[in-house]
Amino acid sequence: MESEIYLNILNHIENKMKSYPENGDRDTKWKFFSDLDDSYRIPEIVDPILEGIWLPNLILTGQFGKYVVKRLDSLDLKKDYILFNGKIREGETPVELDRKHYGRDIDKAFVQTWLLFDDSNYSGRTRFVLENYMIKNHSNPITSTVVIYNGSPNFHPQINALYSWYMVHGWK
Repeated sequence: MESEIYLNILNHIENKMKSYPENGDRDTKWKFFSDLDDSYRIPEIVDPILEGIWLPNLILTGQFGKYVVKRLDSLDLKKDYILFNGKIREGETPVELDRKHYGRDIDKAFVQTWLLFDDSNYSGRTRFVLENYMIKNHSNPITSTVVIYNGSPNFHPQINALYSWYMVHGWK
């Protein structure tokens, strides 16, 4: 059953990637990836991932993060989370929009493990900025990242992607 869910997610992304504007300008490509990110906000993609994430502490961002919070509530999954604003990779300063904790207080000064669950990774900037924020403000590092789509040409051992463009199509 798990492999069927994974294949459905891969097929979803592969079908979307068929319309990638290979010769498009920067704005056209940016719009394509924005639409691709929007397409992940469905229970068929998010729910199986949430149910499979073993870490109880999630870092979430932007519209995708807001959707994940709704799914956590719908699925009655008791995971601590901090929801940040979006557009961090574009230079926005991280702002905590919401947080929920079921166990220990998030602000205690002992190390907890946090997992960044995001729709996509391109440059790694979102993770870098949020990891620095978490260490500075909560004394807690981000130990792992799970994304649905990884478009970074660089290999990052802490980033786990369901679909990696360069793994499928070759590293530069």
